Amino acid sequence: MFLSRFFKKFRQYIKQDSNTYTPRLRIVEIFQDHHKDYFVVVQTIGKSITFKMKPEKILANDRLTNQFSPVDIRSLTYLGYLGINSPQYKVLAERFSEDGNELFAVVKKGEIQPMVKTASEVLGDKAILSSLDKEDIARISFFAATESNNQPSVLLTKNNKNIEN
Repeated sequence: MFLSRFFKKFRQYIKQDSNTYTPRLRIVEIFQDHHKDYFVVVQTIGKSITFKMKPEKILANDRLTNQFSPVDIRSLTYLGYLGINSPQYKVLAERFSEDGNELFAVVKKGEIQPMVKTASEVLGDKAILSSLDKEDIARISFFAATESNNQPSVLLTKNNKNIEN
């Protein structure tokens, strides 16, 4: 008696909760452009309509986000995280100047014109330094250290004058 009542209630519960969510949009392709920004190609399910968007733009729109499956939302969230946390500055080139300093061509993400700065100038700019790749920071720090080692310090010149006297 009790067991049959349990199964009857269980069947009613399953029938009530049979309204499952069906997504209307899906991710077809994920790619990066030449600026290393992530984009997704989204397709309307059941149609051949596709469009390209940044994951951050999709996630910022609640109505659009509600049209995707949870797995696609997880993918979009991860891609959005990668896009937001990627380095905003990049070292394009480096060369020696006439005065013996190392010059770096640093470009901001999304801009075309690079900035030319010495290693000490890059290390002095907190905005650039916090948004560079770790390998670029290591290379710039190395050249800044060699620049400071190549220049004679004030203490050494004072000590040399005292020795000569």
